[in-house]
Order: sequence, then C-alpha cells, then structure tokens
Amino acid sequence: MPRPSSLLVVSVALVVPACAAPVDVDTASSTAAVASVFDGSGGDWIDLTHSFSSETLYWPTDTSGFQLERQSYGVTEGGWFYASNAFASAEHGGTHLDAPIHFAE
Repeated sequence: MPRPSSLLVVSVALVVPACAAPVDVDTASSTAAVASVFDGSGGDWIDLTHSFSSETLYWPTDTSGFQLERQSYGVTEGGWFYASNAFASAEHGGTHLDAPIHFAE
C-alpha cells in the first residue's frame, strides 16, 4: 500500500494539469443557465416556507415567539377600507438562513 504522502503527490499530479487545461466557455449558454434559475425555468422549485403564526416553531431559547398587533382595520376617514398589522418575532423561527458568523465568536 502506498504511503499517504505518495498518494497526495499522485493526486496533485493528476488534478493540477486538468485545472490548468483551457476551457471553451460559451458565455451565452452560461448566462442563459444562470438566468433560468431566477426565472423558474431551470428546474423544479420546492417551497420550504413555513408561515409565521402562533403555531411557528422557534429555537428553545427564543421565548418571545410570534406577536401580531392589529394597527388598523376598517374604513378610513376618506372612505377607503384599510387593513394593517405589525408583527414581531424571535429571529430563530420559521424558514430562515443564518449567516456563518452566527456560529462564530
């Protein structure tokens, strides 16, 4: 069995030339592929959204939960119907992404 250092040398010797080889890039195709991600035609979208409500799951230390306050609901002085709410929520609930710094000091 070869020593690990020998395997590393062989691996590098095989990979480096492949990385340095010229690649013919079709810019129009690349641009179209990237655009297809954003216009929805580049694959299937899977909605992982979880709604914010009193049923939303939160990280155990986030005890404030979901708070909904009705700001306005009804006909305004000008005769228009208007509905408005305000909500507050702990940051670790529902569907979200954390920045990498979130897990570092």
